[in-house]
Amino acid sequence: MPPVTSEADLVRALAVALGPAGDSVRLGIGDDCAVLARPSGDLVWTVDAHVEAVHFRREWLMYEDVGFRSYAAAASDVVAMGASPIAVLSALTLDPVVTDADVVALARGQRQASEAASAAVVGGNLSRGATFSVTTTVLGRVLGASAVERGGARPGDRLFLTGPVGLAGLGLRALEGGLAEDPRLREVVDAFRRPRVRYDLAAAVSHASAAVDVSDGLAIDAGRLASASGVAIVLGAAEVLSLGGAALVSGAARFGVEPMLAALQGGEDYVVLGAISPREPVPPGLTIVGEVRAGEGVFVDHGSELRRVGAVGHDHFA
Repeated sequence: MPPVTSEADLVRALAVALGPAGDSVRLGIGDDCAVLARPSGDLVWTVDAHVEAVHFRREWLMYEDVGFRSYAAAASDVVAMGASPIAVLSALTLDPVVTDADVVALARGQRQASEAASAAVVGGNLSRGATFSVTTTVLGRVLGASAVERGGARPGDRLFLTGPVGLAGLGLRALEGGLAEDPRLREVVDAFRRPRVRYDLAAAVSHASAAVDVSDGLAIDAGRLASASGVAIVLGAAEVLSLGGAALVSGAARFGVEPMLAALQGGEDYVVLGAISPREPVPPGLTIVGEVRAGEGVFVDHGSELRRVGAVGHDHFA
């Protein structure tokens, strides 16, 4: 990295680290605003803050991981609306510990995440402050006739997930317990450090009647979908557990937790839970994990028993 002697030098170094902006961006980093080509169809916007000691600790992660996670956390919301990310803004508040080299490393992580999403970081803001944080704003293009909201699920709809749930929560337990180097926990630690957002399934999600990003935990986010739609959500235990596979079962056993409880309460999975009409064919890549019924609340079907579950998961203000 060339020597950094000013904010302008750091901005130029960030532009190099973040890479080319892509065809939809007419003007990227370096001016007062980014300029995008006007897209067709509806747009969605989201913003997400990643704050030190709230969402992560630096002793757990490299700066590249912080950049990757902060990008993925925001962009996953766009996918849950049945949209594809177009471009991203990033506002960095840097505490006294963060060096210029650290900022460039963070940008490399953002670039790695952006390459998976095909949506570059095209601008943002740099500021010094008491607490290190990354605030990410994502603009997306709706792929279907309209954005997929939380309030459209109807009795008879099938429920789907775009990926496993519970792994990142177990990864967090491993990091908190100083077990990051345990090879038996590598997959769950990686799920926390580098969440996989299924941008390739955004078009499939656009066929949903309702959807929600699973970031605070499957139980609490399923409850949000149920409440917005005025329905009951019934999740199949076997189907949910099969998505997590051996990593979920063995990780849960390592911490003495029931695998289904780990799946329900573990946050920061950044997968989509959605409902799709029985009249719609299920697009490839979506895994059916339950059904929508008349009523209210969230239930788990254990085969021989239907159990109601509470809003277990992460709530910043509870």
